[in-house]
Amino acid sequence: MLRWLVSILLMLLPSLVLAGKPPAIVPGDPALILERLPSGYAALEPSASGKPAPPLTHAVQLLTIASRTGDARLAARADAMLSRFPANDDSPAVLRARAFSAQHRHDFAAALQLLDKLITKDPRDGDARLSRIQLQLVQGRLDRARSDCGSLALGVDSDLGLLCAAAISLRTGNTDAAAAMTDRWLAGAKTDPETRRYVLVMRAEIASRAGSADADQWFQQALALAPGDVRTLAAYARHLRATGRNRAVLTLLTDASNNDGLQLQRALAALAAHDPSAPAL
Repeated sequence: MLRWLVSILLMLLPSLVLAGKPPAIVPGDPALILERLPSGYAALEPSASGKPAPPLTHAVQLLTIASRTGDARLAARADAMLSRFPANDDSPAVLRARAFSAQHRHDFAAALQLLDKLITKDPRDGDARLSRIQLQLVQGRLDRARSDCGSLALGVDSDLGLLCAAAISLRTGNTDAAAAMTDRWLAGAKTDPETRRYVLVMRAEIASRAGSADADQWFQQALALAPGDVRTLAAYARHLRATGRNRAVLTLLTDASNNDGLQLQRALAALAAHDPSAPAL
């Protein structure tokens, strides 16, 4: 009897699942907007350039925009593309992409293993060392971060070594030293906008931690380079909330993407400000 009931349930299950979904429709109006995709998404589609990018390049592009917009759909697509490469493929480009992906989904143990392999292959890989330092700082492994920092500063890349030393100084509460080092880096002729955005956010967080009045200016400079960057917006929102400007958070995030982290900042700010939007958020 039980086997018969289970069989009936299994046959009915697809219908029961479908019954909980809204009815499928085919829009009759070609101007109807079904979904708003993140900025830069269309440029990643093969039809945009007429020539599709190699799979590995495409996966890294997806992860880069996922980091900037917080859109997990792009990261999921990148993971699917990376999974098609052989598991034993330990070429530097594949290792780097897999480490980027693992770090994006907060699988820090896997990211560290991949970065370890990269650095073993090329001890002078400054980007891999800086990524490993960032993960070590997140996990509170300051001694290991200092060791990598010394390797960067003395024999690999003095500019990255400066950033590393600034990050460690910030982590240990030495805001004066951290500010001096980031100011020195920013005074140089650096052209990479993503790295500059990262350093500007670090400088803003240093100012915020120190209670300096210029923190907002640093955050705004970072946003000017990447207006919709979720990492910058989240850091700025945390600073505004920490200084009691909860309504400024709501203004800042009015047109922000529907990212979980940003929505959390909105909800906390609305609650603290007794804003009518708080219950819905």
